[in-house]
Amino acid sequence: QFSYGTSTQLKATPNVGYTFAGWYEGSSKISGDNPYTLTVIKDRAITAKFNINKYTLSLTAGTGGNVSGAGIYEHNKPVTVIATPTSDYTFAGWYEGSTMLSNNLSYTFNITKNTSLTAKFDPKKFTVQVIQAGVSNATITGQGTYNSGSSVTVKATPPTEADFAGWYENGTKVSGNLSYTFPIKNNVYLEARFNVVYY
Repeated sequence: QFSYGTSTQLKATPNVGYTFAGWYEGSSKISGDNPYTLTVIKDRAITAKFNINKYTLSLTAGTGGNVSGAGIYEHNKPVTVIATPTSDYTFAGWYEGSTMLSNNLSYTFNITKNTSLTAKFDPKKFTVQVIQAGVSNATITGQGTYNSGSSVTVKATPPTEADFAGWYENGTKVSGNLSYTFPIKNNVYLEARFNVVYY
């Protein structure tokens, strides 16, 4: 109880994840001040109201994929973000700044602040290997490791005693040219065939 004309100070302390919204008498907001000083001249019922905080979740997809789950969410709500790599890439992780939070495509967490996440992707890598048939001293270039989807060129230079017979993959001739270019989508094993010339 307060005596008539007495001044008193009201102070509201929001819980974590909430923001003070104002002092209300019934449905009427009487002040947004905190603390709030009022002079007592009658019986009054005053309520402190609070709003739950809302946070923005921003997502960025690195080269090689897509993301979903961005939006505005209330404090401490579980949020799920999903990364989807394209066919030539693999998922490398969810990052906040330089810190990796998860290496799972689907990542769920409770949001407690404005958050910016990046989904990183790495290109798939495949190898090109070549064996020689007919001779063993030809010059072969183009073997190695490549990012998926890259254009690869292999080239054969036969020795003087042989003619080039073609590039073969799994027993099937894929090119009769000394230089053979193709997009790589998996590990490739080629056979460079040569015919020895007899004089």
